[in-house]
Amino acid sequence: MVQLILNMINREPKNRPSINDCLSDWNKNIFPTSFSKVLFQIGASLQQLSNLYSDNRVSLIRYHIDSIFETCLGEFDAVQTFKEPIEPAIYNLL
Repeated sequence: MVQLILNMINREPKNRPSINDCLSDWNKNIFPTSFSKVLFQIGASLQQLSNLYSDNRVSLIRYHIDSIFETCLGEFDAVQTFKEPIEPAIYNLL
């Protein structure tokens, strides 16, 4: 991370990397792969007006829980792994 910042503030403008190179390095070296694949998109979705209420947020995460687990943890069946105590039919009502 320090090297990335040093490259960005280089005194010679021609020696500075482009913003695309900086973002690519940031995603590759600083954040895990799951951040750019899942967590950023979920965070952006949670801030939409349609997801203003917490029930909608929980419903959104519940709807995509298998893909979240698969991408972040390598697990495919989140309900079995998470041992969810609530009946899945309840979430379909949200």
